[in-house]
Amino acid sequence: MANIKKNNLVSIDSFKWKVPIENVKVINQNLLDHLVNTTTNIDTGEVVSERNIQQNSLQFQFNNYHIHFQIENRVGLLNVAQKYVVVLINSKLLERDYLKGITKKNILAIYNKIIDCRVFKCSLETFLNGLVTDCDFKKDFFIESIEDFDKLTLKLEQNTLPQRKQKHGANRFFKNSNKGIEWNVRDKSTIAHPFIKIYHKGIEVEYGKNNKFFSEFIVEDTKQIARIESTIRSGADIENTFGVKNELKNLLEIPNKDLLKFIGNSLVSNLGIRLTTPELVKSLISPKDIVLFNLLTGMINNFNYSIDMAIDYAVTNIDNRTNKYRQKTILKELYNKYSKGAIQTNTNAKFNSYFDEIGWT
Repeated sequence: MANIKKNNLVSIDSFKWKVPIENVKVINQNLLDHLVNTTTNIDTGEVVSERNIQQNSLQFQFNNYHIHFQIENRVGLLNVAQKYVVVLINSKLLERDYLKGITKKNILAIYNKIIDCRVFKCSLETFLNGLVTDCDFKKDFFIESIEDFDKLTLKLEQNTLPQRKQKHGANRFFKNSNKGIEWNVRDKSTIAHPFIKIYHKGIEVEYGKNNKFFSEFIVEDTKQIARIESTIRSGADIENTFGVKNELKNLLEIPNKDLLKFIGNSLVSNLGIRLTTPELVKSLISPKDIVLFNLLTGMINNFNYSIDMAIDYAVTNIDNRTNKYRQKTILKELYNKYSKGAIQTNTNAKFNSYFDEIGWT
């Protein structure tokens, strides 16, 4: 658990990999029966229509997980068709190293697992030159309690920007067996409206549909692990975001700071401005004082006002000098009393650290 507290690494959770069929040697001829036609826009190269790989794939079964293989017949410019071998790859292939995600350090294990299926054969170089789409990047972070996680997702839901279209916006789920929040729709994800999800990993490990896999391979304590994932779908989006062609070898070399920035930008695109307000022991303060204190600290923390500037602004429209002086004195005393820390809790500092972890700045 100490490693999770200090972990700031982003890795790949899953992606769709493909390579022209002429670059591999097909071993299992049954693969040729699982062909799907995909149409692309002749001007933009974007996919117009495609079928989910799980709906027509050759599956190779392992212990409580499987790999999907498929042939994609992509029709593009001038109706020219190109056949690709497609594989749906996720971090379950790492088995006991699942929580680490897919990285440059363990990509050889992924390659060996796929080759061991004897569906097709290719060199490691060909594998690394394969094209990647529908890539999920993930980052795990420490969460002290389930109660904290519920408060975190509620705060994020409350700060989600309003959207006009139904497919955009937040979906918060808070059953005992499934807790988290997600924005937008995965298969319609774009850079402007990215699919991003935050969920409690420990709860998924215990109650999720893959709990048999987790029971067999996960030995770490996941009770205080949460995860944030963000999807980047197209090759063009990968190139525009990271400045590299969407080849697997390039994605494995993207600096961690750029991956953190991508996840943070994906989250921030769905949220309003993060405001900082000290958490108070409310039972000891009147509602009126809470309002006044929050307004003052809001101006100080979020707009870089000094306390004197904030107070001057608050009494701007009081014309009577005596009344203005009296209100300024009251506000100054109120601020000094409640900002000393004795009456504040550590809750806000803790939640600010959670917000920092997920990139809401």
